[in-house]
Amino acid sequence: MKSVTQNLESLTYQLVSDRVEAALEPGRVLAIIEDTTHKIIGRALNHALEKEISEALDREAYVHGADGRYRNGTRKVSFPWLLGRLTLHKPVLRGATPPSMLLSALRRAGKATAELLAG
Repeated sequence: MKSVTQNLESLTYQLVSDRVEAALEPGRVLAIIEDTTHKIIGRALNHALEKEISEALDREAYVHGADGRYRNGTRKVSFPWLLGRLTLHKPVLRGATPPSMLLSALRRAGKATAELLAG
């Protein structure tokens, strides 16, 4: 006959095993990977967009320049990506925002990938 400790260990093992197995269902794992990948890539690309606009203005955020061009928040932009659509936050300026070379390259790559997968 098993002791109370042995029964608790066995029950705990079974509960943990069942939860891990449920969490690792193929569809769920792919969804977690897709979501995490989107977040990591999104953060990296949003940082690159901020850096790009800082270089265009020749100053960091919250620093005013003599040229009168001020940052005015961000605008969501979305385009096709390997795992669905990727949404980024493009920094905008009051007046005219200079075109983003990074976003242009990402759009071209996204369209090419979508065409490749569709064809």
